[in-house]
Amino acid sequence: MFFRTPFPDIMDLCIVVITGVVTFTYVIADFSGQNSDYGKLILACRFIRVVMLARLISERRHLTKASRRMVSENKRRYRSDGFDLDLTYITDNIIASSFPSSGSQSFYRNPISEVSRFLNTKHAGHYRVCNLCSERHYDESFFNNRVARFPIDDHNVPLLQ
Repeated sequence: MFFRTPFPDIMDLCIVVITGVVTFTYVIADFSGQNSDYGKLILACRFIRVVMLARLISERRHLTKASRRMVSENKRRYRSDGFDLDLTYITDNIIASSFPSSGSQSFYRNPISEVSRFLNTKHAGHYRVCNLCSERHYDESFFNNRVARFPIDDHNVPLLQ
């Protein structure tokens, strides 16, 4: 299977290679006592790298949205008032949501800070979070310590008690 490499990725690779070669050449010339204009070329390549880094940072938001939609597949998402979360209202008083995540998992799952912002914006002071996951934990202070734990092993039936 062949994959097409986008032009900006090829450009990034070229800039990295050129900067490396120029830096290596500049260091060799500097050690040999020759004075050259390699410094200007290095500065120009570094500027282009900073511009490319800014582009990647600006595209991170779009990549994050796409990865979250891919993980949640065809499940309902709450997309309103500046929120895009894997959660849905079951009734007016009950919301179902995926596990709120932090760190690298928040790239493709609901970030705990966004879930907290959602609850504190839409249901300020009138909510309780029920954590049904036995395998993972999160910082309950995000939800003003309004968390009740009912540990159920993933993909298992809860005990009747």
